[in-house]
Amino acid sequence: MDQRAIDALVEAGLNNRRQVFGLLYRDKGACAMGVIREAAIKKGSLEEGSPMRQCRWVSHAAPEVSCPYCGRCYTEIGLILHCNDDHRWDFLTIARKLEHLVALPTEWVECPTRAERSDPIRDSVDLTPASACVVHDE
Repeated sequence: MDQRAIDALVEAGLNNRRQVFGLLYRDKGACAMGVIREAAIKKGSLEEGSPMRQCRWVSHAAPEVSCPYCGRCYTEIGLILHCNDDHRWDFLTIARKLEHLVALPTEWVECPTRAERSDPIRDSVDLTPASACVVHDE
């Protein structure tokens, strides 16, 4: 994830932008990905009408990363949508909880194995299909 994506979420949160869930936009509100998309278009990193996968602010492909709350694995775009829609985190919470992705190398980010997860309550139920995470046994 690019710092510009984090900055867009922080700006939206500080400006009390109306947040929506399940859609990119509704009325004058936007979801977290909608906020990032608008900022990318405004700053010339994405053309109006272009798919988000053409924006380099967030990764749309593998490798996958895990949700810091539930441990499910997603691409960065999927994780942003998941945190917005499923956990209903506000823009500032999404920015704060996902800012660690800025420092990670974009070439390789592993989703943790079940043994690496630390929450015993969450781990008692398998929320992640085995095929959803990139796991390498060494």
